[in-house]
Amino acid sequence: MAAYRLALEIDPRLTEGHCRIGMLLQQRGQLQDASGFLEQARALDPQDADIHVRLGNISLRRAGWMPRPSLITRPHAQAAR
Repeated sequence: MAAYRLALEIDPRLTEGHCRIGMLLQQRGQLQDASGFLEQARALDPQDADIHVRLGNISLRRAGWMPRPSLITRPHAQAAR
């Protein structure tokens, strides 16, 4: 994470840096901090669907709901066929 933070110090408009830090924080369960970084990423690249999905997942986790992994991956597997 330190490398991404350094990258953001050099270029605060680096969407990938905000997104990656947000992802790492989300994995650690630090949802509020993760949301802040992902919101910054969304402001920089509002068309990035992955950022929207991650923010949606954080909202679901905050509400106490997290889908089973099979429900998340099943549509992707079917779409690949």
